[in-house]
Amino acid sequence: MNIQGAHPFNQVTSLTQSQPVVDHREEENDSKVFSSVDETPKSDSSHNDPSQQSSESNDFSKKETEQQQQTQNELEQRKLKQDQAEIQKLKVRDTEVRQHEAAHAAVGGSFAGSPSYEFQAGPDGRRYAVGGEVKISTSKVADDPARTLQKAAKIKAAALAPAEPSAQDRRVAAQADQMSVEARADILTAKQSELKEAKEESTAEEDSDAKVGDVEGAGDNSKAESPTLLGTPESEKNDRDELGLTDSSDLVARLVELGVLNEAEPVGGLLNLTA
Repeated sequence: MNIQGAHPFNQVTSLTQSQPVVDHREEENDSKVFSSVDETPKSDSSHNDPSQQSSESNDFSKKETEQQQQTQNELEQRKLKQDQAEIQKLKVRDTEVRQHEAAHAAVGGSFAGSPSYEFQAGPDGRRYAVGGEVKISTSKVADDPARTLQKAAKIKAAALAPAEPSAQDRRVAAQADQMSVEARADILTAKQSELKEAKEESTAEEDSDAKVGDVEGAGDNSKAESPTLLGTPESEKNDRDELGLTDSSDLVARLVELGVLNEAEPVGGLLNLTA
């Protein structure tokens, strides 16, 4: 071991000059042993070897790189799982939205439009439907409450067609109910108006018939009261039979006898006059 610089031997020697040489040598040996152990540390050859230090540095860098790569892989795996979960959720939502809007359109028929969708891009770059709507006409059918009532029923059925109607769907169904109430009121009003018109027409016809009957009755009475100069052939024959007359000459003679006619008047003058 190299012990230069400490000079233990000289120091000890200076302190024990009166002692025998042998003793000094022993002390010197003891001092050397003591000094070599106490003052001079053992050198670590590994720290002084550049190749070993480089190897250790490489091993550390390699381990650090491996740890970083492992951490990166774990992050990527975690992100991949999150993306897959999000994609699956978007797929389910896309199916629900499309089925929901398709139910509206199918039941609404001619009153409903085509579905329109709101899309969201997924981690895989695809576009998924996350919202949608179907426009439907809620106006009344002009001057036709019966058809309006049918339309209201159709609108309500379309609004509640999906398995899980939204809040907006339920509001549309409520509007259809109100539309039905108004249509029924219009139908009732129209029926009442028709019944009133029919009753008025019936009353007018009855009054007209009664007036016609009165006129006809008045005509019969005037015929009965007005004198008849010449009756029917049958009535004339009956009259002649009652008077015992057989022909017109007998009648003339009878009238002359009664002083109604003069003999100078020609026969048949009365008939010509009254014909």
